[in-house]
Amino acid sequence: MTNNKLNPNWVTGFTDAEGCFMINITKRETNKSGWQIRPCFQIKLHIKYKDLLLKIRSFFSEVGIIVTNYNYNFAVYAIHSLNDIRNIIIPHFKNYPLISQKYGDFIIVNNIVELMNKGEHLNKKGIIKIITLKSVLNKGLSYNLKIYFPDIVKTNKVKKPNANIFINIDYNWIAGFFSGDGCFSISIYKSDNHKIGYSNTANYIYSTFKRWSFV
Repeated sequence: MTNNKLNPNWVTGFTDAEGCFMINITKRETNKSGWQIRPCFQIKLHIKYKDLLLKIRSFFSEVGIIVTNYNYNFAVYAIHSLNDIRNIIIPHFKNYPLISQKYGDFIIVNNIVELMNKGEHLNKKGIIKIITLKSVLNKGLSYNLKIYFPDIVKTNKVKKPNANIFINIDYNWIAGFFSGDGCFSISIYKSDNHKIGYSNTANYIYSTFKRWSFV
């Protein structure tokens, strides 16, 4: 019987290529603190790869949801539950670490989840700590958050952790990363030095390293 379960290092490599760690913060008057804070782990792909998202969801014990948008041809696998992030996602990426700058995003989200575990998202002081951490996550704070918390932008001294390159890279991570960000291609160009007037180059593996950085 074939084992269809994904290799954990492959999942980490694919996440380095296509995954995203986020903290969604929205104004919510019904909450005691006035704010709703939701961690999120997400992978967004073209809709034709929905079956792969189903496999990744199965790997993560079937938690989270998959949303498809047929108008724009994409599918998103997302986990919003604090318990699922804390008990399934965080342990996985601690055991099988990310390597790219998404390692830094993961550390920031992990630190925020730890604050939430202590209930600090329920008071103003804790909210400030969380928003300060979020200010170095992904693209930083939204326009509205900058308006509500202008002092954080001016005084923030949090530094995002660097990429986690000082580890042995598992070959399954490489396979996972290139599954998400690799490309096989043939380049054909005009050449007067060849009898048929054209030449070609086989680019066996190409990866868009510009999308993320090791430094």
